[in-house]
Amino acid sequence: MIKTYFNTTYFDKIVKKSHLYPVTAIEKLNEYLEQYPNDYQAYFLLAKLLIVLEKYEEAKKILNYAEKQSNIELADDEKRMKTISMQKAYVKVKLDIHESNYTQADKNFKYYYAMVKQTDHEIFSSSTNNVDTYLKYKLNMNRSAKGYYSDQLYNYSYEDFVEHVKEHHQKENFGSNAMFYEYINLDILLNEINNNLSETPKYYIGLTDEIRYFKFDGIGLHDNNNTNFIEVSTIYGTDKLITCYPINDIGEFEYTDLNYLKELVDPSYKKELIKNDRVEKFYQRLEKTKELKRK
Repeated sequence: MIKTYFNTTYFDKIVKKSHLYPVTAIEKLNEYLEQYPNDYQAYFLLAKLLIVLEKYEEAKKILNYAEKQSNIELADDEKRMKTISMQKAYVKVKLDIHESNYTQADKNFKYYYAMVKQTDHEIFSSSTNNVDTYLKYKLNMNRSAKGYYSDQLYNYSYEDFVEHVKEHHQKENFGSNAMFYEYINLDILLNEINNNLSETPKYYIGLTDEIRYFKFDGIGLHDNNNTNFIEVSTIYGTDKLITCYPINDIGEFEYTDLNYLKELVDPSYKKELIKNDRVEKFYQRLEKTKELKRK
């Protein structure tokens, strides 16, 4: 009887929504690994999800165990080894960036990209360019790429971020699948997002940025559906905003509720504002701004 080391149907079911429900997926993966302790693909996904939640030490322990065991047990399985090597390299890049080991991150990313091409997995060229640009910046190398992301890395400007969001996500003729409604006052909204970054949970979802989520009912469209959430991206390890846009579903990720801005940001809103500490802080800042302008 051939021993089964993995269950594709079971595993794929966990993977399907892991990008929106990482906490639940981690629980399910631990249950899965009790039944299939030699499925090293599951270990690397587990490490990746732990990093999303910024549980780095736990992720490193999982990575070290899975790397050692998979090298021993899968030495003769070339196809699975390539897929696992790709996933392992991706996790290593994230840990290298977190630990500011950019030389090693560059090596691991090049290896990851080579494995992606060998295994016919999809990778967006813009994402590849951004990682390459980020690592060159961190390694104090001359910039090779041009464009918004590169400009922001080498010479950050909050004003350029605001213009970028308006240009890409509020103009109907641009063709984005995520659009803020045109009547939304983005200057006020984005300023308040900026003021609440430190109080909003962040998630290490990509390779070179961190993601935060905000709630604002009726903020815009995502894939032609009305949405109440905003996804915000900052350069990894900083509060430097890169982009933000409406998004349909944030799964189980935590968020900051900005609906107290409704009266100022959405001209159609007439309902009485909810009072809380964040609202009071916002109006205190607003009053100070008005006083400065009067002077």
